[in-house]
Amino acid sequence: MTRWLWPLLVTHSQKLKVIQVALSDFTTALWNAMFAMTVIAIIIPVLILLPSATSFKALRIRESRNNEILRRPITWIMFKK
Repeated sequence: MTRWLWPLLVTHSQKLKVIQVALSDFTTALWNAMFAMTVIAIIIPVLILLPSATSFKALRIRESRNNEILRRPITWIMFKK
């Protein structure tokens, strides 16, 4: 609840609400509109975070391949055929 308190204190207009607060204030009679608002609330962060997550995964794979050589025993490197 505290994460939504600051926007509620700063904004004085009913038009400027955090989407979670707007969803909680929404009546349950209009399920189609509530579902559409929920989908929009989910899609926007996913579209922002998905490209960065794939690049982070590629970076982690690259790092793990580089660290794999360092984790091998020295005897394996010395007696490599």
